[in-house]
Amino acid sequence: MKFAFAVKYLRVMGSASNDNWGIPPLTLAIACEAVLVAQGPTALRPITHIRFTELTYATLKHLSPTTVVIPLFSQAADAFEMVTTLESFGYMHRIMVIAPALPNPAMVEDELRALGPHERLTLMST
Repeated sequence: MKFAFAVKYLRVMGSASNDNWGIPPLTLAIACEAVLVAQGPTALRPITHIRFTELTYATLKHLSPTTVVIPLFSQAADAFEMVTTLESFGYMHRIMVIAPALPNPAMVEDELRALGPHERLTLMST
């Protein structure tokens, strides 16, 4: 399951550079330990992983990610809370939401986009 999300993410994000598996620089994964591989033979090393409780304005400013990856659901918070927090910190770059299979992913994506990020947010459902 973890690997499938990682491979799908890589294909969606894409990049001209193959030396970093196509992941754009400065990608931040928040509360994604259950859906993205952080170590091992298929490690996504260019991604910085933090817990939702570690997400502060100072952390976001210091890391300056160009992409933030979040799960739709996690033990700490859901995507609605995470997107709201990112928006309140003035985050203006891409947000990728990783979700399990959903009956209507477009509706969920529309609801998340309405929180502020609009076209900067993409929902990826298995």
